[in-house]
Amino acid sequence: MKKILLFALFILSITSCSSTSKEESLKKLGEQTFDSKVWLNANEEKRGAMIYDFIKKNTPITDKNREFIISQLGKSTGYYEYDHNLAYYIGPTPPSSNLKAYLIAFIIDHENNKVKDIYIHPEIK
Repeated sequence: MKKILLFALFILSITSCSSTSKEESLKKLGEQTFDSKVWLNANEEKRGAMIYDFIKKNTPITDKNREFIISQLGKSTGYYEYDHNLAYYIGPTPPSSNLKAYLIAFIIDHENNKVKDIYIHPEIK
């Protein structure tokens, strides 16, 4: 029983750290103050510099719904798996990549329309 409990705590710590580390990795693109009006007219690099602040100000992002994300970030500029997910190109061209920028996707729950998770491609190192 003790081994099962320790294993469960280990898995929980890994999953909670991975979400935080994704969000923390965005800091490498910059820590500029998020401004929705500036974002809407900004290029990918400028958006990359603001996305960490946006996520930080709206933590936990899973409390937000699809409409909120659109109201703050505008229409998607990228695509990830389904049209319902919201995806945006952010930051500079990733090293060793043919992408124009990194992609951040807000994975939307189809049942309650809330953000389930964020996905960043490629991983920011």
